[in-house]
Amino acid sequence: STYPSELSIESQSVSSSANLLTSENSNDSNYKKKIVRFVLSLVVVFAVVMERTSFKLMVDEYPSYRFILMQLVLLFYIMFSSLCTSFRALNERSLSRDFFYLPMFDVFKIAVLESIQMILMYISASKVEPFFIVVLIQPSLCLSPLFAFRKLTPSQAKGTFLLIVGILASMLPLLLYSESYPKSVICCFVYFLSVFPAALAECLKEKMICTHEIAIDPKNFNLAVCLFQLFFVLLCSPFIYKFQWLGSSWNSYPEINSFWDAFREGWECILGGKPSVCSSFLGLQLALIHTISAISLGVCLEYIVSKGDSLNQSLKLAHISLNFGIFVAVLFLLGYSWSDWDRASFQSWGQIASVFVGSFFVLCGVVMFRRVEGDVAGILTTANRKYHHVKLSHQISEDTNGS
Repeated sequence: STYPSELSIESQSVSSSANLLTSENSNDSNYKKKIVRFVLSLVVVFAVVMERTSFKLMVDEYPSYRFILMQLVLLFYIMFSSLCTSFRALNERSLSRDFFYLPMFDVFKIAVLESIQMILMYISASKVEPFFIVVLIQPSLCLSPLFAFRKLTPSQAKGTFLLIVGILASMLPLLLYSESYPKSVICCFVYFLSVFPAALAECLKEKMICTHEIAIDPKNFNLAVCLFQLFFVLLCSPFIYKFQWLGSSWNSYPEINSFWDAFREGWECILGGKPSVCSSFLGLQLALIHTISAISLGVCLEYIVSKGDSLNQSLKLAHISLNFGIFVAVLFLLGYSWSDWDRASFQSWGQIASVFVGSFFVLCGVVMFRRVEGDVAGILTTANRKYHHVKLSHQISEDTNGS
């Protein structure tokens, strides 16, 4: 026979063994999650660099067919978003109703704003210095809360000040010697204007989620936005085609009646069918890399934000990844800018120093602005946690203008 004391000792031993085993499994699970988040953070850094670099290479390789590149990128977005939505619908054995319950009028307004942002970027980017491709879009960070009439936190106010100082410092050589770079000054200004529709689109996203209070699936939302964007861009294609020669004399602008010829030649060129009008055949590959990088960026950020142990820690990790990605992208594009020294706009040591100082202030401003303070850093306008990861994934993705 076994005494009660012995039974108690045995049960305690079994219980402690079970607790130890559970603790070990929990530690292994947490360790694996940390490894996954670390790998995803590296993917975010790489995706930011590839997204910005492939964009600049695209517009440089095909300056005459940028209106075609916009259509191609949107078609790739629609293709990948449709595949994701269809795959999920097949797994659930029914068509997801979330897509048809989206507030389509709000989605259309967001799509129009993001199309305007895209048009401003594409018609100006070929004459913009490569590192400005990253630097000049960062003010959208501080414009979004201002347009939403939210009070900036102290760190956000400091970050906004540093961003303004950094952009002015990096633009100083162009402003002082504007007569030497007339096209660059005009194109940089137009490229900078793209931050305003981007910030307004972000405000509308937050308002849409707060007003309708529905759990919006990012994949369905992105698919709907891209469909509307493609329609709007096709509608505006003649205008985009004409203003690709932004900064040139008015007589250099092409006639609208030559649009259809350019439309046909552009698609033949990008698809590799007409060598006589093409200097390169990388359009399809660069557009694909650009699209995959932007989609990977959004997916990784969504996972990091929604699967973390706490919202603050997830935000910090996402912001650190984005900040480092922007830093690497600036360095990479500075190298690309000076790889052809004869083509580079900034060649004197004073101009180079101004660019480095300005870029440093911009990066410091971005880091300062994204500091997480308090419970949700004043980023959210609703207290309902079930919408947090959707809102934050959209907001963080907009920081890099990947859509």
